Amino acid sequence: MTTNSVLDSVRSMDPQETMSPSCNVDVTSHIFLQSVGDPKPRDYVVSRKAASSSLLLDRLLRDPQLASPTERTCIPIPNATSRALSFVVAFLEYHTPDRPFPPIPKPLQKPLRYVPGIEPWDMLFLGDLVSAAASSTGGGATTSSSGAGAAASPGTTSLSSSSAIASQQSASGGASSASMGGNNFAGLMSNSTLELFQDVTILAGFLHIAGLVELLAAYVAEQFAFGKVSVEDVRARFSIVNDFSEDELKKIREENKWAEDPPE
Repeated sequence: MTTNSVLDSVRSMDPQETMSPSCNVDVTSHIFLQSVGDPKPRDYVVSRKAASSSLLLDRLLRDPQLASPTERTCIPIPNATSRALSFVVAFLEYHTPDRPFPPIPKPLQKPLRYVPGIEPWDMLFLGDLVSAAASSTGGGATTSSSGAGAAASPGTTSLSSSSAIASQQSASGGASSASMGGNNFAGLMSNSTLELFQDVTILAGFLHIAGLVELLAAYVAEQFAFGKVSVEDVRARFSIVNDFSEDELKKIREENKWAEDPPE
């Protein structure tokens, strides 16, 4: 869906369709993102400031009709599920323009947790996402230590603020090894489905949230760079047929020998 068609949907949406009577949100500083991918769409509150980290949302909110709102602004997000949208909102609220996600060196030279600029919250976020994806059975979202994954009840709103996330992180004592990714990706590849992880990645790309796309891509790269996921795992998970001959594989390994050894 293009920016114009999203904007058309915003303009045509009945503001009372999913408005909760008990919702008390400052409409001049916050917007609602709606999970259109759910049978019963759910709304998530995000501050305009946080939303501006999304290139698509930033462009939409610069439209004269949305720039100075006097009524509730609800933006429908095509194909977005509430579980995926909750993680995206949590990331936006934490990595606001005042606290942007840092660039990650390429190629990845060390595990993400040791990359300068990567915060404990980022590792909690990844751990929560991968754990939620690995245990996903299509049911409701689970509450996580990073503040992501808590779905709103139908017709209500869920506010995921950076202050709330920070409080939860502090209460949990920071990121633990169990919640920082670990080897969950391998389990995710073999035991369940990548649906939620893929949904969040696709949604981050659609909304043009560069920091979130980079974090998710770097996490996947980390699994390969440090030997947590084999080529065979990937082929099996994505049903990729190996159509290389032994001679071709040998040549490829020789040409890319540098990539087989983890960075020092």
